[in-house]
Amino acid sequence: MIDRTCRLITFLWLITSSQAWFTAPIHGIGALLFPLRNLEIVALTRQELDDISQFFVDEFWTNKVGGGSRELTQRQRKQLLQSQTAEFNSRYCNRNPSSALLVGYSGDTIVACAGVEVEKIPEDSLRGKIACRAPLMSNLVVRRSFRKRGIAEQMVAAIENFTRDNDFQECYLYVEERNPAAVRLYQKLGYKPQWRDAEAKTLLPGSDGTLRQSDTVIICMKKDLTQRKTLFSIFS
Repeated sequence: MIDRTCRLITFLWLITSSQAWFTAPIHGIGALLFPLRNLEIVALTRQELDDISQFFVDEFWTNKVGGGSRELTQRQRKQLLQSQTAEFNSRYCNRNPSSALLVGYSGDTIVACAGVEVEKIPEDSLRGKIACRAPLMSNLVVRRSFRKRGIAEQMVAAIENFTRDNDFQECYLYVEERNPAAVRLYQKLGYKPQWRDAEAKTLLPGSDGTLRQSDTVIICMKKDLTQRKTLFSIFS
């Protein structure tokens, strides 16, 4: 078992920090009735790179929103695993203090991940003029057997706290319009649409064993991290 003590951002810290508690109220009856109480959130290291890449391929790329294949072929899995490992290594293992992939554990089981890094944010589409450089949250995924237990909200709260600790006051994200559950989640957590790109592309594993570019619609959303929720607003 990898010693995660020195990198620990514990669930206990999240719920006792007024900043995090008031930022991410837990939504949904499943989260209220069956919350995961032993979630441990740590920053990715190279030691865990292979494990988190495998987790991401299984939980994100398999049966991907938009019509992705329910089962990956050996070739698809190999290609996705290689590219995902390289991407996570270059984006989150580069000693950049303002970028991180946070990994959620329940015991020794990886149950979630979410990343953030400072990126160029376009004005009105993915191909548009650059408006600013700001933190961009991405790669949020929860293990299927652990969903609807408030884990996504806790991961977003951890990303937002990491972003504040790096002296940023806002956080952006991109989400596919055809994933309405994710859009609703982000809206409930305070993210507001900035623009909509109807000519975006995304990679989709096909049932024929290929990896192909698919048309999609991307929504850019932003949250002002200087706003604080009150205790009463959580239950409103």
